[in-house]
Amino acid sequence: MAFQDDKARYVALLRKNPRRPVPALTTRMLTVAALHRYKDRLRAFDAARLELKLASPAQIQRENSAVGTVLRPRTLRFSQHG
Repeated sequence: MAFQDDKARYVALLRKNPRRPVPALTTRMLTVAALHRYKDRLRAFDAARLELKLASPAQIQRENSAVGTVLRPRTLRFSQHG
């Protein structure tokens, strides 16, 4: 239920301040559990932005993508001529 609780909290916070920055990563020692919790909070934040129509799904995809739209992935084909 943490996701729903986080999403509800972010909906309320974003209603007050639509320009609220994304949740920050902890500065103390990072554990696997803390990283998972942080990623859950980011998903809840994005879901709240979608619910309030502060961002489109395409915009969130661009923001969260590791590869920008300028860099198009390419598949290289290697053939063996022998």
